[in-house]
Amino acid sequence: MSARVNGAVYPRYTLITHVRLIDPPTHQNEDCDLLLIRESASTPTQIASIGVGLKPPADAPVTRVRGTGLYACRSFVDLHMHVCEPGAMYKEDLRTATVAAASGGFGDVLAIPSPSVIWNEEETLDYIRSNAAAAGRIPVRVAAHLTRGGAGKELCDIDALLLHGAAAFYDDGVASPALLYAAMERLSRSDTLLLLRARTAGVTNAAAPLKAARAAEAAAVASALSMAEITGCRLHLTVISTGLSVDLIRAAKARGVRVTCDTAPQYFALTRADLLYYGNLAKVDPPLCSVADRDAIIAGLADGTIDCIVSDHTPETAADKRKAAADAPAGMIGLQTVFALGMRELVIPGRLDLYRLIELLSQNPARILGLPDAVTVGREAKITLLDLSREYTLTSALLDSRSQNCPWMGQTFQGIVKRNFSRNAE
Repeated sequence: MSARVNGAVYPRYTLITHVRLIDPPTHQNEDCDLLLIRESASTPTQIASIGVGLKPPADAPVTRVRGTGLYACRSFVDLHMHVCEPGAMYKEDLRTATVAAASGGFGDVLAIPSPSVIWNEEETLDYIRSNAAAAGRIPVRVAAHLTRGGAGKELCDIDALLLHGAAAFYDDGVASPALLYAAMERLSRSDTLLLLRARTAGVTNAAAPLKAARAAEAAAVASALSMAEITGCRLHLTVISTGLSVDLIRAAKARGVRVTCDTAPQYFALTRADLLYYGNLAKVDPPLCSVADRDAIIAGLADGTIDCIVSDHTPETAADKRKAAADAPAGMIGLQTVFALGMRELVIPGRLDLYRLIELLSQNPARILGLPDAVTVGREAKITLLDLSREYTLTSALLDSRSQNCPWMGQTFQGIVKRNFSRNAE
């Protein structure tokens, strides 16, 4: 029986016809129809059926989407983005960040604490989760600081923050080895995920000399891997940038250490030399490294050492990015360019196939967060449609972020996110 709510009739159907459904584990992309149903205004859209020649009920409202020439996959999942709310909403807020994420094909995101915001207070965590639910276009999960105020001095109240909905805990490399070990022991008891940016305070930063930055990241990775091996903590090393780190993680995985890791597009697309061309737009943290490091990152993506590609979305104002190199903040936005860069730098040159790219953007990060990782009947419709033949030039008008510190403006890409059927994404 149909019901009318605020002028809309429910249940409502969406029929996507003749789309190629990508399944990374089997390397298949079968032509099929997808029938989606939304039972009421307060419930998310579900996948009602997958097959050929599907038809919705004759008397039901239906939106028809022609999928010919398009690919469908489980919507992307981002494990590393900064939304800047609260504390720096002039750069970005939950609404603009999630609009950009939805446009980029993401169906779920994990918000990482911004340096200026104390996220480990329960009321702040509640604020972010409630505002994301009210204003966000897609679901936002929150990683709380591991230490109070992110200062590295004292562990936060892990139990309280778990009760308030923390999806993971995050450390920016500021916790001492003793604090980090104590935290890993505690987190291992509840099987809670720890996201760690492997860095050595005072050495690993965007202005560090190349050799020092590489050594500092590798030292931090080696230390964290040893602690994870001893404690059994579920460790995720985020924004890996060097070949040394890839080698250490590959060896740790072979030993059975519970570690996963990610990198961001700038580390497989750029090198230190690109700072001469892009200037502060390519100033990132960790800093760009050598050609050999870039090639090692690509090899790690191909062989499974690196599990995910993240946006590392870090909004900064144009005024701040125009400062002298030593004073300009590090970071670039990335939510709407992750897929495009993956296609241009990895798939089109033949370094990875499309299935591996989707696995890196979708299945793997979903599994790490404990989310459904496939397009399956009965589950929420986390579906992104991709047009791999479409070429376009990136302009500021195409970007939905409040800040537009992006080095890729004016460049041409092939492959675009056509539509996103994740919750409220359209």
